[in-house]
Amino acid sequence: MLRSIRGRLVAAVAVMAVLLGALIYFQSMRLSELDTTLNDLGHLQQFKSHVLIPQKDMNQFIAAMDNTVLLLELGETERAQASYENSVDAEQDISAEFAFLEENGSDELLALAEQTHQKWEAATEYMKIRAETVAAERGITLVRPPTEPLKVEDEHTAAGAEYARSQYGAMNAAELEALMEDDATNPLEIADVDVDALEEATDEVLAQEEAEGDSTLAAASQTVIFGSAGVLVAILAIGALVTTSVSRPLGQLKKGAEEIAAGNLDYKFDNVPADEVGVVVQTVETMSISLKSRIRTLEEVAGLVVITSEEIRAAAETLQPDGSAVDTIVKKSNELKGLVGQVLKGD
Repeated sequence: MLRSIRGRLVAAVAVMAVLLGALIYFQSMRLSELDTTLNDLGHLQQFKSHVLIPQKDMNQFIAAMDNTVLLLELGETERAQASYENSVDAEQDISAEFAFLEENGSDELLALAEQTHQKWEAATEYMKIRAETVAAERGITLVRPPTEPLKVEDEHTAAGAEYARSQYGAMNAAELEALMEDDATNPLEIADVDVDALEEATDEVLAQEEAEGDSTLAAASQTVIFGSAGVLVAILAIGALVTTSVSRPLGQLKKGAEEIAAGNLDYKFDNVPADEVGVVVQTVETMSISLKSRIRTLEEVAGLVVITSEEIRAAAETLQPDGSAVDTIVKKSNELKGLVGQVLKGD
């Protein structure tokens, strides 16, 4: 197949198609990696936004609970109960945010989100125990508002609440208040440290993903630049090879045709290719041989014509009355006619 010009052209087109296909394939892989990285970045950005939202809700919850305790100390029972109930919305919102973080976290972020959730639930339960203990010591009945159905309850919620009840349930109001004086024992500060740690960890993962995104983008750009350059060079090289394989024998054919046209009928073609050009070269060689043969025949005819002319002249000069000279002339004319006919027919 590759011995023919058509075969070489088909092979060249096939190779170029494979090279272009490979470039497109590798580029699509790079773009797929980049798309995955961008999706991960978007996911992490969303995750971080849900890390930041609970902090505002936590402050609202803490403010409502502190206000509840203050009103209890002032003896404002109804207002204290109303303030206690106002803390429910913030608590429900915080629960929903942590539920999202636990559903969408991955690897160390998931573990840290679960730990932060549990510590915050412990802090939440501590604030409720504190308010209810202050109310009990003052003979006030403080009814814990229901958080269902909006608050998301899971194992971390239960574990945090159980831990707080076991640690703070038997303490009096003064002891519970004393815990808040030391950051090391303050449940709110302990939970806040974990919230900050979760935010920092999220920022670190985001930075890593951004670096990977930049690296993937750079790799994709390099694939386009170097891959395109490589394919272009390969196409040029293939084109040069195919062109050379066609132009070289055509040049030999042109040279041979010029030699034959100049009268060199003994010219021989070297390294005749086994393709369409080679067929033309062989045809030209056959033509040259045929032409040479006809010229040789013409030379023979020319010689015979000269001889015959001499014989006719001699016969005319010695014309005999018996007509034998005329017979000789007719015979020689017929021989000359036959030879000319052979030349015209190419025999």
